[in-house]
Amino acid sequence: MKKSAVGFGLDFARFNFSSKKYRNEFEHMFLGLSANSNITTNYFMNKEFDCQFYGTGTKDILTFQRDGVPYICIEKIKDNGLFKDISYIVIFYGLFFKFKKSREIFVDFIRKYPDCKVTRIDIALDLPIAINDFLDNGFITKYRKVTKFGENLATGGLETIYFGAKGCSNKRQFIRVYDKLKDIYKKNKLVHHLDLLNYKNITRVELQVNSLSCSEFEIEPLKILDKVFVLEVFRKCCYNDKFTYFKGLDNFLLEIDFVDDIKVVRRKSKKEMLNEIRDAKMMLAYAQKLVDCGFDVYSYLVRELK
Repeated sequence: MKKSAVGFGLDFARFNFSSKKYRNEFEHMFLGLSANSNITTNYFMNKEFDCQFYGTGTKDILTFQRDGVPYICIEKIKDNGLFKDISYIVIFYGLFFKFKKSREIFVDFIRKYPDCKVTRIDIALDLPIAINDFLDNGFITKYRKVTKFGENLATGGLETIYFGAKGCSNKRQFIRVYDKLKDIYKKNKLVHHLDLLNYKNITRVELQVNSLSCSEFEIEPLKILDKVFVLEVFRKCCYNDKFTYFKGLDNFLLEIDFVDDIKVVRRKSKKEMLNEIRDAKMMLAYAQKLVDCGFDVYSYLVRELK
């Protein structure tokens, strides 16, 4: 019997904007900012974030953060040549898709800019299996370059394996398979992945689709809101003997039934918990007043909750 995956969905997205059409959309966010600017408050799709600015000779970068964690980035690319042209890149980082308001913000963004150009998406599949057990099932790949990292020759253990070349020179696709739990602990991201800590092992199969492949697969903003389309792109590259075929995926469900929004697990802030305690105390005090007046609260609730 096939097992269910732990999670599936987008883990990174990058969009390019031409300057003439969209300059007024983003330029105002950079006004008055310099290398010495402190963290300020700014809005992205009507949601408030802490913003941090830094710049170089070729680009200015504005990151949108919460509690010091960057979720979104806008890069202003400056052409220092004859035409002095400017373009913009909007990036949604992996942790953005664990953010409480991620779905709402992402949908609003794409509906507002349906004709912007998608130049990269990452699609992640989390499986409840150790990476060695997953790879021991075997795989077929067209990639000539397969690189292993964190390999323990004594135990045979492995942390990461790359299929294809990582870096800006690769305009097509690239696959990472890695021990997600080790990655979480190494990068100290436990609070963002509490849902995964309930498992003994998690292997992530992560597909990075770069600019040429985005064009080849006809990846467009509105299409990446379609779970079936995203799954088909993943299958085309990771479950297809013409690209790469991981035989370990035979043991897991790869149907749309299990595809859902990435679960959001967030620790409540101290302020939120105190507010909930206050509200609960007020409700109890009100219930006590009703009891003192002879009202049968228990019987009323039993009838209403039936």
